[in-house]
Amino acid sequence: MSKVKQNLIFQTVYQVLIVITPLITSPYVSRVLGAEGLGVYSYTNSISNYFLILAMLGTNTYGSKTIATVRDSRKERSYVFVEIMAMQIFLSIFGMAVYTGYMLKVNQDHLLVSCIQMLMITSCMFNVNWFFFGLEKFKTTVTRNIIIKLFTIASIFLFVREKDDLWKYVLIMAGGEVLSQLILFVMARRYVTFYRPTLKGILRHLKPNLILFVPGIAFALNHDLDKTMIGIFSDYQNSGCYYNAEKLIKIPTGIITGIGVVMLPHITSMVAKGEEKKNEVFLRNSLSMILFFAVALCGGIISICKEFVPVFFGPGYDACVLLINIMAVSIIFKTIANIIRTQYLIPHNKEKEYSIIVLTGAGINCIMNILMIPRAGAEGAAVATMIAECLVCIGHVYVIEKDLTIIRNLLKCLIYLIPAGSMYGVVRMFAADGGFTGIGGLITEILLGGMTYLIIGLPCLMVINQTIWKGTKLEKVIHNPCILFVYASKFYDFSILPDEIYLKLLFRGMMDQKLDLEDPKTFNEKLQWLKLYDRNPEYTRMVDKYEVRGYIKDTIGEKYLIPCLGVWDCFEEIPFDQLPERFVLKCTHDSHSVIICKDKSRFEKDVAKKKLTRALKHNYFYEGRQWPYKDVKPRILAEAYMEESQGGDLKDYKVHVFHGVPEIILVCSSRFAKTGLQEDFFDTEWNHLDIRRPAHPNGDGTLEKPVHFEEMLEIAKKLAGKMAFARIDFYDDGKRLYFGEITMYPASGMSPFIPEEWDRILGEKIELGMNKN
Repeated sequence: MSKVKQNLIFQTVYQVLIVITPLITSPYVSRVLGAEGLGVYSYTNSISNYFLILAMLGTNTYGSKTIATVRDSRKERSYVFVEIMAMQIFLSIFGMAVYTGYMLKVNQDHLLVSCIQMLMITSCMFNVNWFFFGLEKFKTTVTRNIIIKLFTIASIFLFVREKDDLWKYVLIMAGGEVLSQLILFVMARRYVTFYRPTLKGILRHLKPNLILFVPGIAFALNHDLDKTMIGIFSDYQNSGCYYNAEKLIKIPTGIITGIGVVMLPHITSMVAKGEEKKNEVFLRNSLSMILFFAVALCGGIISICKEFVPVFFGPGYDACVLLINIMAVSIIFKTIANIIRTQYLIPHNKEKEYSIIVLTGAGINCIMNILMIPRAGAEGAAVATMIAECLVCIGHVYVIEKDLTIIRNLLKCLIYLIPAGSMYGVVRMFAADGGFTGIGGLITEILLGGMTYLIIGLPCLMVINQTIWKGTKLEKVIHNPCILFVYASKFYDFSILPDEIYLKLLFRGMMDQKLDLEDPKTFNEKLQWLKLYDRNPEYTRMVDKYEVRGYIKDTIGEKYLIPCLGVWDCFEEIPFDQLPERFVLKCTHDSHSVIICKDKSRFEKDVAKKKLTRALKHNYFYEGRQWPYKDVKPRILAEAYMEESQGGDLKDYKVHVFHGVPEIILVCSSRFAKTGLQEDFFDTEWNHLDIRRPAHPNGDGTLEKPVHFEEMLEIAKKLAGKMAFARIDFYDDGKRLYFGEITMYPASGMSPFIPEEWDRILGEKIELGMNKN
């Protein structure tokens, strides 16, 4: 798995936790603290965020980008890390000093809560997320964040019990952030060497940070000014509703932002290597893929919002419905802007253009908030923010369009509105009937809406962006939908299907070709024909691993049998104290359930019990409709452990007999070696044949002919008798020849040969006569 995929997985895991956290805590906190309490938290938090941004400047983006360019040199990244950290600590102290003055002189309301919020600024002194992001070590940050997040959730439920516990809630949230940053700061020591930085070294990072500080301030104005102004011009009730609505919208936007965080250092490294074309392809694919989910999230939130708010937040938050509907539209605008910013503008050093765009959007947002909040309260702030996000998105598109033509890609993505509209229509139609109420109804809405969007949306995605599925398993499924039937057959036996239909579907899925039963030509096709129409009752005895011992005794003599240690109906009946130090357990009715014990003192009885007990409950016939297995009595057989006379695992000699004539021998070796199972085919003169099967490679070609080879061929003839085909398996330990098993349908007749021509060559050796028994 590539590093990018790993990082996306780690970041996605964390973002999922971020999604789950408010889903767990918000219903509780909303009811305990009330809209007014949340309004106070929202207002004071928005104020502290301005000083937090002052402390960080543009370090999150600049630091990640800069570390990404020097991450291969410990010395260089150490210099960069220490210099940026020194600047960050100084700015954090300065930010705390200014914030303290603000609290004492300007904002004396809710002084305790405001003081606790200062911990958020304190955490900036130790914030090294940017360092680990630059190194693309997302596992480290995600693991730490998950632990702290779980601790935070538990603390909220333990200590926040009433309205007066607002200060506790703020302490938990801010304290968790400080603890999180401290842990990561300590962990950074293993990747850098600390030294005393020079003033010149520190100052060289100031200017580029200040450039990114401008969009940071603009970002804060876009995302915090509305909450601040609602607290000033409106009331805390409005502020609390707005806070809850925004928190819900932050769930999908947080996931999208997380993808941007992962992609920024990777794309920066790509651009530094001059891989511009690769970057362009990456960006276009990201737009179509991520917008697919962004539109789904936007449409889904709007579809279920009316039922979601009362269930999730409780009474007193009806105003959130309209706010959420307005804010949800901004998800799409934020997605487009985030992709362009993290995958093109910043990696290409276009911070100036980015700053102008965001600053302009912030100015427009500020003006509109001043005009609309006094008149329309929280709804006015939501409209102002949505319009500002739209303008910022347009600005991003305008800048990149000069270098890359992406408007055409965006216009193609308008097709996603079809599944989104369909999802909304289906959900609202069923909701109008009054059948969806409470949590159960909400879950039904989510499932119904999601299924509608995927069913209609996935074909749209595949049409506009074929590169995302070309060469993948999805392409194989599109080419051969029966692959899905193969996967499903592993979990369900489809016993309701007639054998012929089942085999045609399974054969198409596994062999990627139609099964011709009217005029079968290949080896694998003819084995399917034999399953259906050659049903000799004696075959059941032959495939039963216990009953076949009687057939062997009657046909060639019991000297060829591996010593039997016992047979039992269930695992509990096995007298392990009476078994030797080494033995083999296997089920009598299938081909998978084999347990080898080489040292009874280390035998994992629980593992063996679980495997064999599950196998006893399964009718092996239904997997590949191998008729002889249908009526085999499920039992557990114990046999003596066998090995070659010179030590080592036995080789499997599998003689393929066609109408009583041995033709080829498959040798299975190295079954338990690190290299894995190796397969080699030989003719009856022991010449190595150029044949293999996809799942297993050939060996080194140095396999010696077994000592009892001629005897093996003669016995195979007798055991196969007049059967059209049978595979007779043997073991040769150098001293004696032992019978293994009789198989009529190797690999269930659904394993290709390489080269393909051998499937037809071996098929020609089976003469069916088309007699259906």
